[in-house]
Amino acid sequence: MDLADPQSMGFDPARLARLDRFIAERYLEPGLLPHAQLLVARDGIPVHFSTQGAARAGSDAPLGEDAIFRIASMSKPITSVAFMMLMEEGKVALDLPVADVIPELAELGVYEGGGGGSAFRTRPPDRPMLMLDLLRHTSGLTYDFQYRSNVDAAYRARKLQTLRPTRNLDDFVAALGEVPLEFSPGEAWNYSVSTDVLGLVVERVSGMKFEAFLESRIFAPLGMTDTGFHVPAAKRERLPDAWALHPEKGRILYDSGAESDWAEPPLLVGGGGGLVSTTADYHNFCRMLLGGGATGGVRILGRKTLDLMT
Repeated sequence: MDLADPQSMGFDPARLARLDRFIAERYLEPGLLPHAQLLVARDGIPVHFSTQGAARAGSDAPLGEDAIFRIASMSKPITSVAFMMLMEEGKVALDLPVADVIPELAELGVYEGGGGGSAFRTRPPDRPMLMLDLLRHTSGLTYDFQYRSNVDAAYRARKLQTLRPTRNLDDFVAALGEVPLEFSPGEAWNYSVSTDVLGLVVERVSGMKFEAFLESRIFAPLGMTDTGFHVPAAKRERLPDAWALHPEKGRILYDSGAESDWAEPPLLVGGGGGLVSTTADYHNFCRMLLGGGATGGVRILGRKTLDLMT
């Protein structure tokens, strides 16, 4: 990665170097993280880039500067931008009911009781779920891993998970229509599968497969050549292990780089958390956002559309 002179951009190189030492001493050496990559930029211009640690367990091979990471919920802004592109083209609106595009969700009620082995008791929502609710997580949907309500318990019972899924995107969203909402749309905020549903909206409104829309309309124009929903065989050596931190067991392997779930195209193309990308690729996406919808002579969104989004 080409770096600008830090001092010319208003940085003290010695202080930037402290960041790397802090990460090593606080996270890598105690074993909290196996590796780390850090990019610091100003006005979209990189001034500091560092890579530390081993890529995979049982190997001394260092994490590569071009490592491909599972970016989890950093997928969400990309999906939201895709929707805003369609809104800008007049193909969809923020106040459009979601059921107009996804009729499978038309009969959703709001949870009032039951569900523990018995039928749900529901009430009609105060208003329909709107596209705006999907964008801002006010839809009434939830995640299977929340562990705080009978509704998310029903997601688990029905295997409504976006990580290691059991259904494709169409079937997943259709199954959501069988479980009540946690609250009436617009009434509260809850982190949820809303952005995955939004991916299906993009697919149906655009008439393109969701992954094809992202590739042709966002990734290719922005030069995000290593971003997608799986890692091709030719790039698989660049995929490090992914770890989770267990409160009792410490660091545990979640997904092996050598035998990864991301080695093949996924069953569910998840716009809420399914993408892989590199630091350089995602920096290009961030530069576009910071640039008011454009970077490097390529415009993805209009400035006012991005203002509305933020």
